[in-house]
Amino acid sequence: MATPELPVSAHPAPPSRAKRVLARVKGAAPWAATIGAFLYVGLALDYDTLERAAREADLSAFLLRVAVANGVAFVVNLPGYFFLLNRFLGPISWRHATAGRGATLLFEAVNYNLGQAAFAWLLSKRHGLPFVETLGAMGFIAYIDLSLYLAAGGLLLGLNGEMGSEAGVITVAMGVGVALVWSFWRQAISRATGLNLSGRLHARLAALRFFAVFSRARTRDYLLLALLRLPVMLCISGMFYFFFPVFGLRDITLARTFRVVPLAALSSALSVGGLGVPWVVMGRGFGFAPESREMAALGLLHVAEVAAWSVMQMAWGLVFLRTALAMVAGRRDIARLRDAAATDAGP
Repeated sequence: MATPELPVSAHPAPPSRAKRVLARVKGAAPWAATIGAFLYVGLALDYDTLERAAREADLSAFLLRVAVANGVAFVVNLPGYFFLLNRFLGPISWRHATAGRGATLLFEAVNYNLGQAAFAWLLSKRHGLPFVETLGAMGFIAYIDLSLYLAAGGLLLGLNGEMGSEAGVITVAMGVGVALVWSFWRQAISRATGLNLSGRLHARLAALRFFAVFSRARTRDYLLLALLRLPVMLCISGMFYFFFPVFGLRDITLARTFRVVPLAALSSALSVGGLGVPWVVMGRGFGFAPESREMAALGLLHVAEVAAWSVMQMAWGLVFLRTALAMVAGRRDIARLRDAAATDAGP
């Protein structure tokens, strides 16, 4: 039998030239930013400066501190996920939330979004949750994190007088982020005050399944989740204060660390794998010249931290992988038992 052809209107239209160009620009921009950041510093540094910075680094002490910081970061990450999942998708046990989050760090070591998608898939398989809504819950956490970093970045950028021209780049990036973040915080403010602040963009986004959690969340949910995610931001920012001395950067105070690192963390979204751009932003935020020994030491710390952190993430993933696989297998066993019971019951 011949397969009937679809009418012309049923075939999806190919993307326009403008969309294809935009997609290419979006794909190339992080690579350009990363390469540009390394060239910006690399062309100014000489080999002797880099070698001297490497000799002063204490890698064994650094690895120990990364292990401790990564463990603390893993622990402070869990309450926010546990609250959100049980508030909108649960009930989900602490054991399953911990094992699922831990196992999917194996994927997050490669790419943050991949790790979040793997966590959503695992929960959807184990608890029968709709995947798109579960993925949207992961997006809600990322959205709250972005809100915190934008708030901190905006405050700290005003207090930081050492940034120079890099402040303009961060300001533009923050402006784009604020425009995206405002849509749903506006919804929370509307519910709290009774004012009608909703717009067309919010209405369109709220209709999508991915944004179901965003739309259902009340003002207290936004605020409570922000409070639960605040220790994560403080941990990620503050841990560098303990990393600096082992690379010979002993003059950076805790106050300066909290003044600069959130801006660097915010800028990581502009690069590939968080490489390059945060190094430049952090170095210029501390007032280091591109050719200085401090900038070389900070670059070594930056590359070592990204590599070591990824290894630690994969280690967490391997620790919890067996439990996570058992969670999925358990779900299948439950489904088989349910099907067998229905068959035995008969008509």
